[in-house]
Formats: sequence, structure tokens, C-alpha cells
Amino acid sequence: MIIFKDSAIFTTMTKSIKFFLCLMLFFYKTSAQEQEAWIIKYTINLIDYLNTRKTYQSSQEKEYDGSPYLNENFVAGDLFYDGKYWFKDIPLRYNIYHDEMELSDKGTAYAIAPTHLIDQVIISTDTFVVDSIQSGSNKIKGFFKLLLKGKVSLLLKMNVGLLPGQSAKLYNDATPPKFTRDKNIIYASIGKDQPQKFRNINELIAIINDKQKLLSEYIKMNKLSSKNTKDFIKLASYYNSL
Repeated sequence: MIIFKDSAIFTTMTKSIKFFLCLMLFFYKTSAQEQEAWIIKYTINLIDYLNTRKTYQSSQEKEYDGSPYLNENFVAGDLFYDGKYWFKDIPLRYNIYHDEMELSDKGTAYAIAPTHLIDQVIISTDTFVVDSIQSGSNKIKGFFKLLLKGKVSLLLKMNVGLLPGQSAKLYNDATPPKFTRDKNIIYASIGKDQPQKFRNINELIAIINDKQKLLSEYIKMNKLSSKNTKDFIKLASYYNSL
């Protein structure tokens, strides 16, 4: 389902866009939000709309051990796009290794690369956003799990590595390539600033760089751990409440 947050958006579209949308959508009213809503008839239409063509064909037999996915199975999720559209209840999963969302249609997985036009993706209880981090002299876009949103936001970057397979040897059978979960990395973002990586609670305080005495007192009073993700969230939530 695609929900227009502002019905005036549709009336300002060009005739060609109207024609294209009419081919792929049909119209109904939502009673809860009193918005104009559009139901997508075929998953492939969404792929055309997002202008992506990269695909992964499903295979009955895995050619690797482990998994590149956060969850192997597709589940109904929501994708919010360009501040205007809500693609609702579409089959999604997160490919950590390729850092792409995948959308299923008749045995084919269509890749959705991270773009700042994606506002957020909700899969089950996980919310993902797109942001950029510095890597050397380059900025790299990626999907991040949103841990906390506010004056300071916390983002989790998931990582999966791939160990190469081994050919058969005299006393050993061949082994397929193997996906392995690598260590997650946590970032803090102040307002709209670029996310910064941190490893412990002291580095988080340094990134926040505000009300440090209050934060230090809160850490001692609540006995927060230096390297516990839940405690990072507690501290950042406390700062956001000040």
C-alpha cells in the first residue's frame, strides 16, 4: 500500500506520472487517517517505481553455509519513501552482507539499495534508516538499525563477512563459502550531523559534548556499563529528556 501524506501532491503530478500510477494502482479511502491511499497490485510495480533492477534468484539448495540475512524469510514490512509515500505490507528482508533491502516477487528477490530518498524501513520490530558514514576520504551510504531517535540518535551497523570455500583435499571434503556475523558497530548522531562511531560510554559522552557532569552523575547513579548497548540507550535517552 502507498499512502500519500498530502493529497495535493497527486494533483500536481504531470499527466505522464498520473497515467503510470493509474496503471499500477487503484484508489480507496482510509477511515482511520482520512488520507488518499493507493494499493499496489503487483510487487514488480514497486520495483519499477524505485527504479531498481538488481535481482537475486532464489535457489532450492544453498551454495553456502550461514546466512547473509538478518532473517532468512521475507516478512511483511513498510517502506517510507521521499517524505510522501508509504509502501505498506510488502515482503521484505535485510541482506546485511550486501547492505540492501530485498523485496520478494514470485521467487525472485529484488534489491533496494540504500538511498536518502528512503525515510525508513520497518521490518517486524526493527526500524532501519539510511545515513552516511565517513570511510577514508569517502562518504558511504548504508542501512542502519535505529536504536534511538532524538537530539542524539543511536544507530547500529550490522556486519556479515564471507569466508571463502575450500576445495577437496586428500583427507578433507570440499567446504562451501560461509557467511559469518561480524561485530556490530554503534554510531551516535547529534541532530543532523554525520554519525560517529563509538566503542564505550566515555566516547559517547565525548560525542554528545554537552551536560557532561549530569551525564557522569547519571552513569554512577544507575551503574551503567561502559560497553553495554542497552546502557548506551539509557544514557542517550536521559540526555534527550534534559
